[in-house]
Amino acid sequence: MTETDLDAILEVARWSGSSMNRQPLTFIVIRDQADLVRLAKLAPNAGHLGEAGLAIAIATRDGQPSASSSPQERSVSGPQSRATG
Repeated sequence: MTETDLDAILEVARWSGSSMNRQPLTFIVIRDQADLVRLAKLAPNAGHLGEAGLAIAIATRDGQPSASSSPQERSVSGPQSRATG
């Protein structure tokens, strides 16, 4: 995946609607292969992550995770934030 494609995906995700426009989601790009392999072992149906080029984990600010996450290169949160990395 190109950086341009990844940036486009994160931009759309960042501006996606949320309940009462709270924007409680943080998107975490995981590229480290060792981290992807560790994530693949966390759930019975996550084995494909071990072979992925990257994963985007989603975490919520209210403590209720939307997906397994392991912070790595990039975190984007809410409409005012910019992708870094």
